[in-house]
Amino acid sequence: KSQTSEIEIGKKVFNVIIRSDVQGTAEAIKGKIDGMCNDEAMIKVIGAQAGQITNADLLLAQASDARIITFNVKPSAAIKQSAKHSGITIVNYSVIYKIIEDMEAHLKGQKAVVYEEKKIGSAHIIKVFFYSKVGAIAGCMMDEGVVKANCKVKVFRGRKMIHDGVIETLKRELNDSKEVEKGKDFGTHIKKFDDIKEDDILEFFEDVPVSL
Repeated sequence: KSQTSEIEIGKKVFNVIIRSDVQGTAEAIKGKIDGMCNDEAMIKVIGAQAGQITNADLLLAQASDARIITFNVKPSAAIKQSAKHSGITIVNYSVIYKIIEDMEAHLKGQKAVVYEEKKIGSAHIIKVFFYSKVGAIAGCMMDEGVVKANCKVKVFRGRKMIHDGVIETLKRELNDSKEVEKGKDFGTHIKKFDDIKEDDILEFFEDVPVSL
């Protein structure tokens, strides 16, 4: 799909629908990209809301030939399937500047960079500590791969995933660390999440670019 339409002044319009984890961020992204233009094309944000992508979003995207971009929101499997069936592009982001870069590239007719999650490692929690100013700290042993500062993390209790979030702090022997490898212990705090227990499994992910 071209995801463009024509307006009176002759420029192509790239319609965009934004979904974010919080409304303030959705509005901030809209403020950054709405009206971006060059001599040939412009970006028009036709929706910016907090929460999950809905069927109504898909209908609007299909009717307006729009691309849906999400920030810290992951579409459900059903939404992904419906979007694929309808030829609707959904692009997920966790860093705002990447959205701006991709919109600029889109205006120039270049392919936007799409990011997919890649598992980079896993660990298990051997001890839980609690500090009033920080929250729960997971003392962990790295079982495979690596964990990186600020990477994505999924928390599993048994076979059930109980949280999907981001590493906020990563420490080795009380010092900040950029990366911890297999066989080493470390401490970490998961952003806005304290419901951790001993023996919980942490799986770590990072976004890697793929071609559209």
